Amino acid sequence: MRLAISNSTAYSSPVNNVIIGDPFLYFGFLPNSYSTTKQVQGLQVNGFRAAYNHCNDVAASHIALFPNFKEIAPGTSYYPDLVYTYLMSNLRLNPSGRVMPNDFFMFAEIHFGGCGCYVQTNQMPNVLGFAIGFR
Repeated sequence: MRLAISNSTAYSSPVNNVIIGDPFLYFGFLPNSYSTTKQVQGLQVNGFRAAYNHCNDVAASHIALFPNFKEIAPGTSYYPDLVYTYLMSNLRLNPSGRVMPNDFFMFAEIHFGGCGCYVQTNQMPNVLGFAIGFR
């Protein structure tokens, strides 16, 4: 696992880094040396395992958050495959009911290559922004 700011060394680089640029918050799950193997890959969300059979040589296993201060139009790619479906169906609402101010919403790119998914928040229906919570 790699958590970094504007750095994806040894992991796949976010597609929108070329378009939007720095800064971005990077959550890499598998380094390139592992993410190209044709094995079962995935992650766990709120106790639910989102797994898929890696089907090609695309090395990608990350979530990247961009503040996009310059409001540059991101890419338009959208391939909501198995991992995206599992993620979206197992997210939880904030139990307090509080919401983040609009200024804190971030653009996100979620990429699990090789038959996992590639999605961007600007292409997700009914999604205005993205935040990650930890406990």
